[in-house]
Amino acid sequence: MARYSRNAEFVDAAQWFNPGDHEAVVLRQPLGDLATHTVPVPWLAHPSGGGQVVYAGDWIVTDQFGHRYAISNPAFRALFHAVGEDVHPDDIAVDRFAKRRQGRGGWQDKESCSGPFLSSLLVEHVEKGDPIDVANFSMMIHQRGEQIAGERERYIDMKLRERRDREEAERQSGNGDSQASVAI
Repeated sequence: MARYSRNAEFVDAAQWFNPGDHEAVVLRQPLGDLATHTVPVPWLAHPSGGGQVVYAGDWIVTDQFGHRYAISNPAFRALFHAVGEDVHPDDIAVDRFAKRRQGRGGWQDKESCSGPFLSSLLVEHVEKGDPIDVANFSMMIHQRGEQIAGERERYIDMKLRERRDREEAERQSGNGDSQASVAI
């Protein structure tokens, strides 16, 4: 069995052609829709009780959770690519870990996202116990060439943000009040 990946998902896979090519594929008597077959059919049983017919050239894929499924050769080739034997386990872990969340960004912009703010988020997520978010915030701070801000810097940054937000809200409510008084 060889190693393959798709979108930072790593699987083990083997192409099946004949009985004996994969231990999970067995020959079974045709049932149900397959009852028209007169010979046993190659079958990949699923733990849930179901299963699927396997055809010559299909790939038997075992995912990271140990689930097995058969996939046709054209679909497999379109979705997966081979992982070289020289790939270090650290590289595989980083690839699995580094899935970017959609809709998140801007951490690299030091004007709109301060180092102390990122540090505050880091500390907050340490408290939540989420190692993935902690590692992501650590990576962001590291890639910006900064250090984790101390408690005093984080407090000052929080107060500055609160003041900026309050001033922005006052400006907006001032515009709203003046428009409301004109409309009356």
